[in-house]
Amino acid sequence: MSLAGSMLGGFQLPITRRGRFLEDDFFSGFQNNYKRAVDDVLDRWGSRKTLADRLASYRRLREKDASDDTKAATISETDDAYMIVLDMSDFASGEITVQTSGFFAVVDGKAPPRVFNRRFPLPKTVVIDRVVADLSDDNILKITAPKKGAKGLAVNLEGEQTSALTQQQAAPAVEEQIIRTQTASSLSQAPGGSRVIPLEVEGEATSSSTATSSSSSRVESVAQAVKSEELSAGRRGSNTRIIPLNIEGDEGDSSFSSFTSTSSHNRVLPIKRRGRFLQDATFEKVWKDFETALDEVMARRGSRTGLEDDRMQSYKNLRQCVQQEDNQAANVSKDEGEVKIVLDVKDYVDGHLDVKAEDGAIVVKGKKGPCSFERRFSIPNLSQPDKVAAALSDDGVLTVTAPV
Repeated sequence: MSLAGSMLGGFQLPITRRGRFLEDDFFSGFQNNYKRAVDDVLDRWGSRKTLADRLASYRRLREKDASDDTKAATISETDDAYMIVLDMSDFASGEITVQTSGFFAVVDGKAPPRVFNRRFPLPKTVVIDRVVADLSDDNILKITAPKKGAKGLAVNLEGEQTSALTQQQAAPAVEEQIIRTQTASSLSQAPGGSRVIPLEVEGEATSSSTATSSSSSRVESVAQAVKSEELSAGRRGSNTRIIPLNIEGDEGDSSFSSFTSTSSHNRVLPIKRRGRFLQDATFEKVWKDFETALDEVMARRGSRTGLEDDRMQSYKNLRQCVQQEDNQAANVSKDEGEVKIVLDVKDYVDGHLDVKAEDGAIVVKGKKGPCSFERRFSIPNLSQPDKVAAALSDDGVLTVTAPV
């Protein structure tokens, strides 16, 4: 094929495989450019970058200690809604179910041998038949109970009774995939018929208490809730607060209802599948609250020093949570008669990667499963596509040099 014919369809570039980007001397002329690209991404994504760091550290902690004491959860309230957020990643390969029962939200998880069951009281100010559940692609569950009079209620009621689906069976590309709930028969009973209500205070699971708990236990529970709220007060918006939970039968905020198993509000909740927690706008209102919950988990376990500080690692954490062109590190520079391009393609190293030199541009395409990207780098003086060279580091950084 002639050179002119190659340019019409794009000149396919062979990609040389090399060692790790920061260790192989071959990439020494690109390393500073790449670091500048990473810094630019992190500066633009400041708030979500810090949360991505905390999520990465939290996940590592959970790998070592998967006890309830290290399980992140938050319960908060805004002017429009009451929201519960739970990390359900332990049940990614199992079954997650949600239901309302009276003015309670009941969450169950099963991934044998692990099981999970929590009941969260909902205030009477919410519209109970408009409670919705959303599950992020990285398995963080958000339950939203809109308040009476709130505008723009987001409702995903898609049926009342269907069997539960495992996440292994769910097709990730189908946004409307639903995980149904189980019946209320799994609610545990304490001796004498009183119900056991595990307390959930900003992600901290305390010991179970029955409806016949002593006054001192109730005072201790409230004190824990107040302490939790004080710890996170500096990180919350002015319209958000942590709700101390009342044990059934306790005297307290009358806006919370006691458990009523025969309530007409008993129903299963469809769980709408969403994108990644830090990428899907559905979860945006609870990002700060959940970050606080992660900080408190790490503090309780003495692991705050494990939070990522290195900017390169912070960038990797961010890309694990959010994958889109706006935070894909890339840099183009011109030096001594050649154009240098450096681009992060780590997510596509074990997929399909294609680099072409076209008339006046270098085009990079990547595809892996349902994910893909295309980046076009304009090089007006590109006249020798056969002399353009591409190399890929072992850890997924692509470099391209083009003479001009």
